[in-house]
Amino acid sequence: MHPALITLLRLNMYARLRYTVRSLKTFRGAAFFIVAVGWFGLMIVPNLMMATKIGRTDPETVRSVFPFILLALCLLQLLSSAWEKALQFKLCEVDFLFTGPFTRRELLAYKIISSLGGTVFMSLLFSVIFLRHSPSWLACFCGLFFSFMFVGFLGMIILLLKQMISVRAYTFTRIVILTIVLAGFVLGMGREIPNLISENSLEVIKNFRESRGGFYLLLPLNILGQVLTAEHYVPDLLQWGFLALVMNLILFLIIMALDANYLETSLTISQKMYTRMQKARKGQAWSNFGKNLTSRWRIPQLPRWGGVGPIAWRQLTHIMRNSGGMFFFLIILLIAMAPPLLFENFKDEKLQSFFIGVIVWISVIFTMSFPFGFRGDLDNMDWFKMLPLSSMAIAIGQTVGIVFFISALQIVLIALCALFSKGGYLILLTAVLFTLPFNGILIAMDNLLFLLFPIRIMQSSPGDFQNFGRQMVYFLFKILALVIGLGIAAGLGGLLYWLTESWVLFFLVSWSLLILENMIIMVMLAWAFERFDLSVDTPV
Repeated sequence: MHPALITLLRLNMYARLRYTVRSLKTFRGAAFFIVAVGWFGLMIVPNLMMATKIGRTDPETVRSVFPFILLALCLLQLLSSAWEKALQFKLCEVDFLFTGPFTRRELLAYKIISSLGGTVFMSLLFSVIFLRHSPSWLACFCGLFFSFMFVGFLGMIILLLKQMISVRAYTFTRIVILTIVLAGFVLGMGREIPNLISENSLEVIKNFRESRGGFYLLLPLNILGQVLTAEHYVPDLLQWGFLALVMNLILFLIIMALDANYLETSLTISQKMYTRMQKARKGQAWSNFGKNLTSRWRIPQLPRWGGVGPIAWRQLTHIMRNSGGMFFFLIILLIAMAPPLLFENFKDEKLQSFFIGVIVWISVIFTMSFPFGFRGDLDNMDWFKMLPLSSMAIAIGQTVGIVFFISALQIVLIALCALFSKGGYLILLTAVLFTLPFNGILIAMDNLLFLLFPIRIMQSSPGDFQNFGRQMVYFLFKILALVIGLGIAAGLGGLLYWLTESWVLFFLVSWSLLILENMIIMVMLAWAFERFDLSVDTPV
């Protein structure tokens, strides 16, 4: 590699360290750093306690499941555009490095080496979180590190192959690859379908892994699983780790051999990523996941309702016409929920409660990841300020459409749970009835916190504790508000149920209190919008 690129790598490492140290000298930076470290501690300490007190997962079980997790990750990235990040360069790198005296292979090696820092950080973090699923920390770290490298190198190979052929041929190639994978599944099951069928999902996975087609399809992934579950350093970890290293080196050599003129592709990808970030800042994050399959959908005009209708119609149209990734996100949720739906068959109400909790948790994370309402209209705040409408009408219009949209997605997932349930629909019915007031508090509080403490969405790299801490402060305030709001409604409703043993009274009181809380938060949201000063509060 060129000495200048080596110097640049070293300077980048020093710059990240200097940025972290300098930010710790300010009160805000130190606070965000402490919050981020505390959040990581909350994730790490319980897993360490579980690994030491409860015990480790059976290695054979992990060896059976882990290759399928990696296979699903590879297929999801192949279907989406996530692998384009493998060749993404910063715009400043495009301006200075692409015009510098560097060969294509040197820039490719620079990109790979510069991404190793993030890979090491993610491997260190997840090696502690998933420690109880591995016999030792070193085996867990090595298994995850080689797995992340394998997925990244595979993505680079596909992108370089894409650059060598036309777009239509690339689309056809993806179809061919998926067809080969599906054919592998069919061949793997083929004559052994009777042996694969079992009431236990884990037995189905093990049977397919031991079949001929499954063995060849999962061969490289099984090696990574063996590294993760190596019970002895010598010879298990040494042997399987060496094979994983050789496998990744082969992929690296393939990348270097495919040294086509990828610079134009990298430039296009970098510009595309920058455009996606701009879309995310404007509330168009949905369109970053795929094609806008719903771009021609039309929503009928809503009544005026004092100015609420047109703004709500604009929000709904904006979501639907930029929701190419909505179906992709929903498919991921269905895949994640499919195993217990298919194999557990909802034998008791505890599993229903678990899925309701999963849906609630995903909704909280989902609203943080995608800017809705005022968060997505930061660059249009001047237009909202000029509208001849009351602050309350604008606040309601910015939230009501999103509330109905997210509630519809939740009801679809709850209906899927009910489809596989054998009884005990009271929990699911209660969840459906509480979706609207719950999402009203969720979306309104999210926008209220943004108007009080406005920040722009920006890219962050692994190890950026300040940005992560900033997001966690928002998250903690949001969770605290939800706990207080839901706790008051559930507490008073539960008290009346304990006195009267009437579910109807519990529902009416709790639902009414949540509606009252929605009204209070909406008044606060209108006040926050009215006090928002474009010249002072607009973040850089």
